Amino acid sequence: MYYRAYLIVFWAFFLTYFLTCARNNSKENCTTTETITSVLPTSTIILVPKPTSTYKPDLNSSECYCIQDVAVVSLLIIFGSVMILGGFKLFRVTITLAGFTIGCLQINEPFESYPNASALYLGVCIGVGLVFGIILMVFYRIGMYALVMLAGVLLTLFICGWREDFVIQNFVYRSILALALMTLFVFGLVFTEFIAIVLSTSWIGSCMIGLGIDLLIQTGFVDGLLTLLDFNAKRNSENQYHLNQFLVKRFAPNQYHPDWKVQSLMGGIIGLCLVSSVFQGWFNRGNRFGLNVIRNTNDTISKIQ
Repeated sequence: MYYRAYLIVFWAFFLTYFLTCARNNSKENCTTTETITSVLPTSTIILVPKPTSTYKPDLNSSECYCIQDVAVVSLLIIFGSVMILGGFKLFRVTITLAGFTIGCLQINEPFESYPNASALYLGVCIGVGLVFGIILMVFYRIGMYALVMLAGVLLTLFICGWREDFVIQNFVYRSILALALMTLFVFGLVFTEFIAIVLSTSWIGSCMIGLGIDLLIQTGFVDGLLTLLDFNAKRNSENQYHLNQFLVKRFAPNQYHPDWKVQSLMGGIIGLCLVSSVFQGWFNRGNRFGLNVIRNTNDTISKIQ
């Protein structure tokens, strides 16, 4: 059953990347024109062709909603659904998805970005994510700890995303909070493995689905995550809430304003996590993560009054 799931995911990745490259190649062949009003005494209007290589669409326009966005939304919702419904049951798939998510978070971006950035980042995220996923699937014991630590990191980002000033403004203090929550989840894995795995898979899956919905309806929740994960010193010097001046990471073009739409989405994530935790706890009661427990109906010990 597992190899079929991996085969389907592989072909989905391949088809998505192929369609993305085809769409970008078709866009390179089109040209655009820019109307410039001349300030010469004749007051004529000159149509100057604008080179395609320097064309940069508005980040807030619908033109940026392309095949890359559809692919990311689809992957987030599919992976999130797997985590909230079968995260505890599907051991190998869960560990692989945890490694895939961790690998995708390792992508870096310079201040000036790259050409064809969307297609490039999608391909790199898929490639690096698959590598991390396979590594954690092979070293599954490390993958179990990586799973709960990822849940701790996402919980930190979620807590800081409730307010416009991110609750904790200092990067060092935010890191301490993340380490504390990661340690808490690790202790939970050591002492109460069942509860820790159920909560971790439910939370990660709920965050994936919530992020996918936000990218689809654009409430603004993703802007907070981009800002919190931005480590570019030049950009951070222009914002009073950014103290992340130690590394260079990804691009956060927008400011974060958590209005009622963002908070409603975050409330939905919490509700989905609670429902998933109750369902997985009930459905997998008496089982162990990564082990198939087979109960013997002919066991005479259970019949002793």
